[in-house]
Amino acid sequence: MIDEDFKRVMQSNTGCAVIMAGSDSDREHIEKITKSLGKYEIPYQVRICSAHKQAERLIELIKEYNELGGIVAYIAIAGGTDALSGTLSYHALGPVISCPPDAPNESCLTNPPGSSNAYIVRPANVGRFIAQMFVSNNPKLKEILEQEKTKKIKSLEKADREFNTIQESKTTNLLTQAEARELVDNYMAKGDKILSTQEILDSVLIPRLKGYKIRPGKVSDSIFGGKFTCLDKSTGSVVEFENPPLNTKDGVPLRIMVRTQRISTHDINRGEIPFKDQILAVNHNFMRRMLTPFLGTCQFEVGLEDNSLVIAVENLKQIQFENVLRAYMAKSSTSTSLYQHYIKGERLFCRHKLPNNLITNGPLPYIMDTPSTKSEEHDESVSAEILFERGICIPEQYTKIRNASLFAFGVVSQFLRERGLIAVDTKTEHGINSKGEIVVQDEIWTMDSSRFWLLDDYNKQLKKLKAGEIQELDPKSYSKEFARGFSKGELGYTEEERAQIAVRYIEGIQHLLGKRFEPDLRSHEERVVSGINTILNELVE
Repeated sequence: MIDEDFKRVMQSNTGCAVIMAGSDSDREHIEKITKSLGKYEIPYQVRICSAHKQAERLIELIKEYNELGGIVAYIAIAGGTDALSGTLSYHALGPVISCPPDAPNESCLTNPPGSSNAYIVRPANVGRFIAQMFVSNNPKLKEILEQEKTKKIKSLEKADREFNTIQESKTTNLLTQAEARELVDNYMAKGDKILSTQEILDSVLIPRLKGYKIRPGKVSDSIFGGKFTCLDKSTGSVVEFENPPLNTKDGVPLRIMVRTQRISTHDINRGEIPFKDQILAVNHNFMRRMLTPFLGTCQFEVGLEDNSLVIAVENLKQIQFENVLRAYMAKSSTSTSLYQHYIKGERLFCRHKLPNNLITNGPLPYIMDTPSTKSEEHDESVSAEILFERGICIPEQYTKIRNASLFAFGVVSQFLRERGLIAVDTKTEHGINSKGEIVVQDEIWTMDSSRFWLLDDYNKQLKKLKAGEIQELDPKSYSKEFARGFSKGELGYTEEERAQIAVRYIEGIQHLLGKRFEPDLRSHEERVVSGINTILNELVE
């Protein structure tokens, strides 16, 4: 039965869609398609009818739609052996698009002569395809498509400007290694006590967050509403807290992230590194703007400077794995690294077969996706299939994250080559926002989450290796790997080690951005309080 409202829509000749699904178990897939149609304001009707179990009813339905006339596109949703697409495309007068819920199921492509269905894998693409079919009969669709195209072009042009507005700074304008060391030494000599984020909240400086508990991380602390648990490493026990709700004016769950100077290697806090918080903030915000067109973002723009220790993000539903991409077999002392597995004789890593001729810090045959589980204690490198088996994510989510991240890897690699650096590897984390979109969260391509090698140094060492002058590549690295080299057991870093690590971070950010490092010398407490109050004033009632 076709309701009267939809009959009128069909006869208006502006275009509409009929979603024909073979089972009500495909509800989630149907909702993705209806969301796609809604984006282009295309009217639709959903019908559930199995080609196998209700063949006669299906043909009667098609006949009824045919008799009404109008401009109609049919969307066939059927998994397994898809008989629905063939039946629809044979009997219906309008075009049929097959979008199976178990894609890439290609059974709908082997229909007999007389069946002429199109095939679209991603449900999010169905709406645009139909809009393009209907555009000549519906001026509104032309406007929507033009706006969408303009928005995308502007986004790409903005990314292009981000690349090209970075000018080569004269080396005399950058801090020299000696100047960077002097800056670090002066900072450390002051010996100012740095209050923890929880101590700041417990004070009266931010009254709107009185009573909130932070969730401490290895590097950043988080403030958000609702229940949460965390591991108290001093006692080894899991503790539970519940904060009052913390939402934006629009009702979006808010998470406030506070960067610290902490540095952690091998899951052990080694102490604090001067200026590390500011440097990684600048690093993250620069890369975030470059990669938002590809990875999305959960961060709110509230007018804070790029070196702000505090950021505001949507509190996402986290997808609990670390997305690790590797282009080189980087030497590493971490147990989850490809290098550690390889030197132990293992030749299968996260489902990738490793050739026998790999060299330390040499290139891999291709960029490898090597996901890692997330844990309060120790992470574990696993294959994507293990993530699916453990219910951490589904194949569709993983594919989207991997493909978008590989594209971003290419963008960053090209940028870094122009800056005289090599993109070695990176780690990102992702979550689902209130719109159901998968977006990147936390740090994006920073010196803590990635490795950057000096290109000129690498090439020189490569020549020496080929000539037999050195036994192993050891390029200058702008990454946390430099700090890992100082790690001893469970000991923290000495004052001298902390200073050397700080200087390397300063050198790295200057090389990456081509700009002199200009630190914010206000107290940590002042910067945190100012940043949080700005966020609360802008986003929270």
